[in-house]
Amino acid sequence: TPLLNTTAPLTAFGNVCINTTTAANSFTVDGSDLDGTAIALSALSGFTFSETAGGTYTNTLSFTYTGTGFTGKIIYVQFSPTVVQSYDGNIVLNGGGVSNYNVAASGTGVNTAPAVTTTGSTNVTATSATIS
Repeated sequence: TPLLNTTAPLTAFGNVCINTTTAANSFTVDGSDLDGTAIALSALSGFTFSETAGGTYTNTLSFTYTGTGFTGKIIYVQFSPTVVQSYDGNIVLNGGGVSNYNVAASGTGVNTAPAVTTTGSTNVTATSATIS
């Protein structure tokens, strides 16, 4: 029976400011008893994929392997939220004789204004101030 297995799951991205892109997180997958067809990752809104940490990231990804399996295939994932919402879902892998193998992905788009807290100000003028 063809089998895909996640040996290192994808770490959740947490809260990320909208219209920014995170550094890459990754997951590791192994395959055994596969039929030789390429493994394809389906698109998931807000997430892009690459086979290398510094590579080109795309909405979908497909990779090949030799023989009937592979071990330690690392897939790098970046998160780029565009609206304030939860982006929880599954990255779906298909191929090698396996249908709909899910890898959980999660992150939340936020748009929270930054806060700055200071103690008292001195020497306040029309064009400058000293802030602690």
